[in-house]
Amino acid sequence: MTTLQDEVRRRKRNTRLNLIAFSLLCFFGLGAILLRGTATSDTLASDPQASILGPAALGLLCWLLSLLVLLGIRPLSWKTLVAAFFLSLLTGLGATACTILVLERLQERAEFGHGPLRQKQADLAIAEAVYFRGKSGRYEITLRDYSRSFTVDEADYAAAFGEAEHVRPRGRCARVTLQKSAHTLRIIGLERGALPRGTLVRCRPDTPAPSW
Repeated sequence: MTTLQDEVRRRKRNTRLNLIAFSLLCFFGLGAILLRGTATSDTLASDPQASILGPAALGLLCWLLSLLVLLGIRPLSWKTLVAAFFLSLLTGLGATACTILVLERLQERAEFGHGPLRQKQADLAIAEAVYFRGKSGRYEITLRDYSRSFTVDEADYAAAFGEAEHVRPRGRCARVTLQKSAHTLRIIGLERGALPRGTLVRCRPDTPAPSW
């Protein structure tokens, strides 16, 4: 009878520990996805830059916490150890990404919530365009002057780059609306974090970065 009770207690304890670990992963993972997926603007340049130390420290703390929780599962086997390592690693990365996005949102709100703002439409040269194969597929461009990447509409990508999966184009730009505060430059008018349809246009190969 005692052995049966011990087994029941062990299973309940393992279930609680698994629930704690998966809750942490889901909280930070879904948080990062929602923050990125609901964005209507994105910062291109900021002075000063947000520090990475805080998000990295939180990510490390969440990694250790998740790892210790999962190592409490019994019986402990090599499969449990491998699962604990990778699950806790994903939790740490999710926590770091989520914290960075939160800090960026807060910094952006502080910068653009007051003071004089300047706004204009500009063509930003594209350095690279990539089609990521997968279940849903993703079309992405990287800007030349700001080293930032954005998802673009499939039809826009096809019209600009055809069926190429990876191309470094010349004479292609993203026509966007920029907004500038005293210290920060951002793109506005994004649709769930992606550039809206009709953004990709032809431009001069030597199109310079916009000046203010």
